[in-house]
Amino acid sequence: MNLRRLALLCAPLLLLWGIQTEVNHVLSSHQLFFFSGGLFVAFIALTQPFGAGLAAMLIAGLACDANAPVAFGTHAALFGLAHNIVHRMRDRIPKDDAVAGTLLALFTNFGLFLAFVAILSPGGAAPLPRLAADLVCSQVLVALAAPWFAALQSCCITLVETALALRAERLR
Repeated sequence: MNLRRLALLCAPLLLLWGIQTEVNHVLSSHQLFFFSGGLFVAFIALTQPFGAGLAAMLIAGLACDANAPVAFGTHAALFGLAHNIVHRMRDRIPKDDAVAGTLLALFTNFGLFLAFVAILSPGGAAPLPRLAADLVCSQVLVALAAPWFAALQSCCITLVETALALRAERLR
């Protein structure tokens, strides 16, 4: 595995983690929570080889676990599972279509959100309105951010491929 590829795959994910943390800080005064797990997984699972994408998902998941009220490794495990599922069905999804990428990010975000609710929820119907508000907030913000984030990751991947091509050229 190429460490440059891994570093440039992780850079936008860590930026997204920082943005998500700051948005949640602002939204906390309105008692809302923004979850962007689908953005972490969707584009990398669609475009990258399995090993490099999984490594990036595990690193991003561990970063998300650092300040989350879950057992350490929960984000990493769920991101890795989601990456595996999306990677296996990526031949049926158009990679260059922004709408398809956004829809994939929304569906992945919805699935990951439900998985976290199942893990963290104490049960009962009391938190349902709060969870519904958090889900709507998350889905709207993911839909708005998905094209920008996919373009950012695409630029980073282009940088990786250019650097690898230049390195291969120098080695000849």
